[in-house]
Amino acid sequence: MTTENFAPVLQQLAAREGIDVSDLYIEGNVVFKHKDGWMTGTVCQIGTPYWNAAKTSAEVLARLRGQ
Repeated sequence: MTTENFAPVLQQLAAREGIDVSDLYIEGNVVFKHKDGWMTGTVCQIGTPYWNAAKTSAEVLARLRGQ
């Protein structure tokens, strides 16, 4: 999965966190969440089980949609 393809994974992470995907951003290999321009916490690091679960969900959804 390339950097350009992170959007589906971020969508899955946002759904798991109960936040809007626009409240997530990646810096280095860490996914952060922010609110009103302020960082409010970390979600996960790229490559951790939490990230990989979201990545797998995104890949399954893409296959179901025929992408």
